[in-house]
Amino acid sequence: MKDILEHARWISCGEKEHPRDYAPIFRKTFTAEGPFSSARLYLCGLGYHFAAINGLPVTDILFEPAFTNYNKRIYVSEYEVGRLLNPGANVLSVELGRGFYAMNVVNVWGHERETWHDEPKLICRLDIEYRDGKTASIESDESFVSTIGPTTR
Repeated sequence: MKDILEHARWISCGEKEHPRDYAPIFRKTFTAEGPFSSARLYLCGLGYHFAAINGLPVTDILFEPAFTNYNKRIYVSEYEVGRLLNPGANVLSVELGRGFYAMNVVNVWGHERETWHDEPKLICRLDIEYRDGKTASIESDESFVSTIGPTTR
């Protein structure tokens, strides 16, 4: 999985841009030709992530990725998302929760004091394959726009 995300960049927003009680949302608008053969989204959102393409969820699974010792490993989720793409304009959005990774309250396990503790952050890559054999990739970078989302504590 590391090679898949090799050129993608971790992106986050600090407390100055977004209050800590709100979950940030990252968005990327992109154009895709058609018709599509397949599309795969590789994603890690720390604390938790909820991804959608064109407003439709990429999965019904909540609270991904699983908790881990973030000093040793992180989990990358993979989704087949070709059914969600449209020829023309598309929007990839990822809402990030705090989970244990970005916990900002004192807890019995002391997660808020861990060396891996940080603000929520995201790394992702969307690979699109067209029926004519062409390919395209969208990778997380500074071109993603962030805002506060509707989710609060």
